[in-house]
Amino acid sequence: MQIETKEISQVYGIESPWEISRMMLDREAKEMEVHVIRTDASVLRCPKCDQVCSLYDRRPRRWRHLDTGKYHTFVVAEVPRVKCSDHGVRTVLVSWASAKARVTFAYEALVTDLLRETSAPAVARLMGGELELN
Repeated sequence: MQIETKEISQVYGIESPWEISRMMLDREAKEMEVHVIRTDASVLRCPKCDQVCSLYDRRPRRWRHLDTGKYHTFVVAEVPRVKCSDHGVRTVLVSWASAKARVTFAYEALVTDLLRETSAPAVARLMGGELELN
């Protein structure tokens, strides 16, 4: 069975108008980066009021995701910021993480489930020494 790009995107929580542009594996660092691009820059909305706004700039962001095998995995994207007439400069929302999070929804859900079952130090060890929640 061959896996399509759309199915891979679903694994990482990537939804339109975002898509995976490339995946990079760093064997030495034991890290995998899933690079994501926004495919439709024509319609950008204020995350507070949903008003259509113009592009202000883009900011690089990196979110910790669930491990891929033995590799720590990160979702990486240049996230647009818009200039809203009512709310000023705001970062556009992404489908895989909450507004100011440094981890994906999937990572946050796993850590939350683990914390219900065991101690925070044990969860930190299981997650590779990192325990980041928003």
